[in-house]
Amino acid sequence: MKCYHYLNLPFEFKPYKFPPIKVHVELEIKEHMIDQNFKNWLSSLGLAYDIPRMLIAVPNQQYTIHRDSSPEYGCVKINFIYNSQQAKMIWYKIKSGQSIKTYTNTLGETVEGGYTLNDLDILDQGILDSVSLVNAHDLHSVHNGNTFRQCYSFALKHINTDKRITWEEAEKIFLPYFTGSLSR
Repeated sequence: MKCYHYLNLPFEFKPYKFPPIKVHVELEIKEHMIDQNFKNWLSSLGLAYDIPRMLIAVPNQQYTIHRDSSPEYGCVKINFIYNSQQAKMIWYKIKSGQSIKTYTNTLGETVEGGYTLNDLDILDQGILDSVSLVNAHDLHSVHNGNTFRQCYSFALKHINTDKRITWEEAEKIFLPYFTGSLSR
C-alpha cells in the first residue's frame, strides 16, 4: 500500500521562523504563523488545514510508532520538511490478534501507539526530506537522520463540511502535484 507522495507545489512555502530549538518538540502553529500562499492554494482545492504543528526531531531520533488520529477519524497531512537528511518514515499495520495500545504524546493527548515491531507488519516506507503528502491515519514512525529536522505539518479537511479528507480523496486531489520520478 502506498502511504506517501512527494509534491511539487505551485508556490514556495514560507515557514514561520521559530527561535533555534535543539530539543525534540511539538508546537501548535497559530493562524498568523501560516503562509498565506499555502492557505489560498488549499482553498482553491476546496480544502483547509486542521491541527497545524511544527515538530523538531533531534539527530538520530526515532519516533514512537503511532497514529495521528483515532482509527475512525482519517488523517492525511501535507508535511513541509526542512534541514533533513535521510529521515525515513515507516508505516505499519497491526498483526492479527494484537490489541490496540495508547500513550500520551508531548502535547498531553492520548493517542494510539507505543507498539513494538513484534506487534506489526510494514506497509510502506520512504525517505521524506522534502514536501510530502502523507497518510498519517495509518500507524507510522519517523527515524530521523543526523540533523535537527523541522517538519511543518498540516492535517487536511474539506472546507464545506469540516470533514477530514481520506487517503483515496487525497490521491485524486493532489495527483497533478505528484513528482513523477520520486513518487514510487
